[in-house]
Amino acid sequence: MLVFISAVRCFCLKSPEMHRFGSLNPDDYGGMPSFLTHIHNRRRENINPGDATVFGRDSAVSTRLVKIGRPLEQDGENQQIQVAVEMFVNNLLKCIGKLDGRFVNTVIPSGSFYEGTKVTAPDEFDFMAEIQVLSFRGACSVRWHSGFPGRPIVKPHPFLAYTLFPDVIQGSMGLSPRRFLNAFEKTLLSALDVMAPRPACFGPSIKIGHKGPSVTLVLTWNGRKYRKMDISIDITPAIKFFHWPHWTDISATTARAGSASLGATRKSYSKTLMDKVTKLGFHVVPVTPLWRASFSVAEMHIIKSFSPDSNRLICYRCAKYLRDQHKEDSYVLTSYVLKTGFLFELEKFPDEKFWSNEELFSRLNGMMNHLLREAKEEVLGSYFVSSFTISKSETEDILPDAIQRVLDDLLLLMLLGPKATCCH
Repeated sequence: MLVFISAVRCFCLKSPEMHRFGSLNPDDYGGMPSFLTHIHNRRRENINPGDATVFGRDSAVSTRLVKIGRPLEQDGENQQIQVAVEMFVNNLLKCIGKLDGRFVNTVIPSGSFYEGTKVTAPDEFDFMAEIQVLSFRGACSVRWHSGFPGRPIVKPHPFLAYTLFPDVIQGSMGLSPRRFLNAFEKTLLSALDVMAPRPACFGPSIKIGHKGPSVTLVLTWNGRKYRKMDISIDITPAIKFFHWPHWTDISATTARAGSASLGATRKSYSKTLMDKVTKLGFHVVPVTPLWRASFSVAEMHIIKSFSPDSNRLICYRCAKYLRDQHKEDSYVLTSYVLKTGFLFELEKFPDEKFWSNEELFSRLNGMMNHLLREAKEEVLGSYFVSSFTISKSETEDILPDAIQRVLDDLLLLMLLGPKATCCH
C-alpha cells in the first residue's frame, strides 16, 4: 500500500507466498521439476470455441472490439508524459550509479506502455535497472532450486562477492535478494534527495512503496488533458544472464515438445521462438526468499514483432479494457495473467487469417476460456515455465470469477453491440 509522507517513504515488507512443488527430477538441468510440462503441450491444442464465436463475427461486434482495443495516442500530452518520465528515470538511475558504483546500470524500458498494450491512459511505466557489474558474462552463476520452479540462488564471482558485495552476501545462499533490494532502494532514496528539482509538470510529493521486486514511485502529473493524474513508475534492479535455461518450455537445444504434430505455420512460429527468443537470455530479479527468473525481454520481443495497431494487440488490449471495467479485478486478474493467455493464443493461431476483424471475438473468447480452464484447475503457469504459477495464492479461489466477468461482458457485447454498458 502506498501512503503520503513529505518525501513519502512507505515500505511494504511482506514477501509473496511461494508454492512448493518438490524435487521431482533432480537430474533435469539442476533439478527443475518438469511434471507439469504436459500442461504446456495441452495449452497449444486447438480447442473448439463453440457456436458463440460464429455470432461474434458480426461486423458490429468486431468494429466495437477494434474501437475499445485501439492503441494509446503517441503524440500530444501522452508523448509529453513519456518524455518527462523517461528523463526523470534516466536522471534518477544515473544518480544512483554515481552514489554507489555497484549500482551503475543500463536502463531497460519494459511493461505494457513499451509493449504497445497500455489502455486508457499513460499512467504506468516499468523499467529494469540492469546492474552492469553483475551482468557481464561470468560475473554470476545461478543454481536453480529443485523445489521452486524458476527460482535460483545467485552467486557472484568470489572477487566481486568479497570486494563489492560483502554486505549483501548470505553464506551459502549467495547474493541475498532482500539485502540487495534494500541496498538498491536505500541508494535510490538518497538519489531522490540530491537530484535536481523535478519539472513543474510533476507535483512536489512522491509516494514510494514496494511491488514485488520493484521499487514503486508515484508522481502526480499536472497537465491539461490529464489533471492531477497519478503516474506509477516501477523500477526493478535486475541481473542479466546470456544463456537460455534448459528447463524452460522453449529449450535452445531441443525441439519444442509436440512440434512434430504442428502444422507448417505453427512449426515456423516455434522455430522463430527457438532461433530468436532463446538468444535473448533472461534476467533474475530480487524477491524473497529466492531470486526469480524474468523473461520480460523475451516476452516484449514477441509482442513488439507486431505493430501497435495490429489485430493481435487489439485483442490483448480488449481483454485488459474489459478487465478494467471491474476495478477490483485488476489485482486478481493481473496484466501478466492476461499476457500469458495472449502469448499462447499467438502460438496456437500464428497465421494472419486467424486475426482478421471477423476473428477478433473468437481469439478473445478463446484466450479467456483458456485462462478460465487453467484457473479452475489451479494449473495456471507462465508461458515459458509451465510449473511456475503466476496467480497469487491469496486470489486463486476468486481468479476464475474475475475471468468469467470478462467473458460475461464479452457475451453482452456480442448480444447488445454498442448498447452494451461494459464497452462505453
